Amino acid sequence: MKLYIKGRNNVKITDELQAHIERKVNKLDRYIDNVQEAQVELAHEPTKSASDQFVIQLTMVRNGTFLRSEERGEDFYTALDAVLEKMQQQITKFKDRRHSRHKGAPSASAPAGVPTLDQQLVPTDEAEAADVEAEESDVVRVKRFAMKPMFQDEAIEQMELLGHTFFVFRNADTEEVNVVYRRLDGKYGLIEPTV
Repeated sequence: MKLYIKGRNNVKITDELQAHIERKVNKLDRYIDNVQEAQVELAHEPTKSASDQFVIQLTMVRNGTFLRSEERGEDFYTALDAVLEKMQQQITKFKDRRHSRHKGAPSASAPAGVPTLDQQLVPTDEAEAADVEAEESDVVRVKRFAMKPMFQDEAIEQMELLGHTFFVFRNADTEEVNVVYRRLDGKYGLIEPTV
């Protein structure tokens, strides 16, 4: 597994902290296999409560599926422990869904041409330029990502794993861009474009 560690908001990562993160994140291999890449982002965000100023976001990619968790703590070590515990829960949830959906069949590997986490999440010069433009408007962040074809059930699963209320995907049945979303009644909706 390739591991990328970066700081946001002028966070400097010491050698000791980096070694600690590497050691702890690599232990996740016990819970899930075939993880190609993981990215750990550290940030310091001043808040009223000193116990949640340090933020760690952990994103893992396995065969084109993203697992993401984010936690806060009074220091990076506390936040790391919390984010790893949350990631273990995400992994368990992911495995349970895969097992129940495939009735024990192993999951297929990612299709060829699926970009790596590094290619999807590290901004390009064009993306950085878009971020600068975004600062001048109401848009505060621009994200670009490659969409692998997937079925509605996979899109819902990916949305739940990311903890979002909607997910944009390329429908494997129609080859169109669709959006799944969680409705207020707890069920799911699908938006399909028409010409």
